[in-house]
Amino acid sequence: MLPVFGLNKYVYTGLPSDAYRGYNTPGIGIPGSWPGSGAAPIPATARLPIISIRPDVATFNSGTLDTPLRSFAMTIPVGSVITLWAEGDGARFGFKPADIVAMHQRAYDLIKGQQSECLYAQIVEGYTARHGSLAPYVMEYADLYLIDGYPESTADTPAEVFDPAHSVVSPYGPVGITETNSMGAAGKLPDNPIWYAQAWHYAKAYGYTTFMAYGGPTVVLTSADVAALTSIKRESEAGILL
Repeated sequence: MLPVFGLNKYVYTGLPSDAYRGYNTPGIGIPGSWPGSGAAPIPATARLPIISIRPDVATFNSGTLDTPLRSFAMTIPVGSVITLWAEGDGARFGFKPADIVAMHQRAYDLIKGQQSECLYAQIVEGYTARHGSLAPYVMEYADLYLIDGYPESTADTPAEVFDPAHSVVSPYGPVGITETNSMGAAGKLPDNPIWYAQAWHYAKAYGYTTFMAYGGPTVVLTSADVAALTSIKRESEAGILL
């Protein structure tokens, strides 16, 4: 089985694929129903939606949002992936590790108590593991551990980008890539379509669950990028059908 190929919501329509990444903002909090207004609509072609929500962490950990989260969980389709605060380990947010772990543990228990057939993921930053300390932020019983990782220079290899996070989370469960591109997190590196083939090879070698590229307002996928990703998409779909 090969990694499931996918794209995030900003570029998905340019290359419809099996996995879809959607985001809800802190202002949305806990949506009233799946997938939340920030992530909607989920394309009909996406069989694996990966959705994140971002309620206030302190309020959530206090227990006052348990009822809204249970109600939301009841609307999650079987086989879908949900997480709270993707990249919550990122230094820019200023969260304490203990608060992120408590949040994920509480969310997992509440969500799985209502919809046992969905998958709860923790999505982490490759950057945190590479330049700081990721381990204190990781809860140890998620269904999936997913990495958002970007090269920081044109000389970076996938091993340099993903190995530090992989070594932290892989002991706890299946791992995948949910964001990457050749131009870095801010889109400031020269475009390098070869990066996708290299990162895809890495994902296959480690038996990853997903391989997802990111595009957005500051990261425009070029025609060469789309050609490289189309090749990966075809290989992924052929492998999934085997």
